[in-house]
Amino acid sequence: MDASLLVQYTVIALAVVLSAAYVARRQFPAAVRKLRLMFAIPMVREGKPRWMQRLGRTIAPPTQSAGGDCGACNGCGPTD
Repeated sequence: MDASLLVQYTVIALAVVLSAAYVARRQFPAAVRKLRLMFAIPMVREGKPRWMQRLGRTIAPPTQSAGGDCGACNGCGPTD
């Protein structure tokens, strides 16, 4: 296999993976959140190396807090 053909296949594979990730984030946000939590929770436990805990915090989705009448949509805030 030529090197240029290998580069072409690599670029195409990368484009397919990125577009699949984009569609998954847009169409299935709850499933993507659960998947991120599934990977992140074991990494941030006590006794894990510091680099693994940092990676777990990076992977973990942002927290969703619900307070009072808020539905945790993260759309609350002051209006301009």
